[in-house]
Amino acid sequence: MVSGRLVYSRGGTDRDSPLFGADRTQASVLDDSYHIHIEELQMITVYDRGEAIRFDIEVRRIVSDTQSALYDPISITITIYHGSTTDVAAVAMTKDSTGKYYYVWQTQTTSAMAQYGVIVTTGDGSYNCVRHNPVAFKLQ
Repeated sequence: MVSGRLVYSRGGTDRDSPLFGADRTQASVLDDSYHIHIEELQMITVYDRGEAIRFDIEVRRIVSDTQSALYDPISITITIYHGSTTDVAAVAMTKDSTGKYYYVWQTQTTSAMAQYGVIVTTGDGSYNCVRHNPVAFKLQ
């Protein structure tokens, strides 16, 4: 099983800091109190069809200008797609520990050879935060 690392933060003043190159990702912040942060290699990861891909996510709340703490949102879902086809539609992620969530997607040997995008949405009951990486990985 292979994995990527995605880190999400809530609150803070650094919400406009670049996460990848401008050509790698887009973020939609639906409210200023949320910030989503993803740390991952800048090169696109290529997986073989039939592999299980694990997405690990950390959700953090900014507690000061220099510190953040792991935080449990009320909801966290993942969507995986390629082109106009949705492969995984807003599925709840599994809690590993406080602020740490994961989802394992078992690709099929018949899965499309394509570039895939990932959308992760978190919410705390009052605000939602959406992170969109349109070129998250590729299946070959």
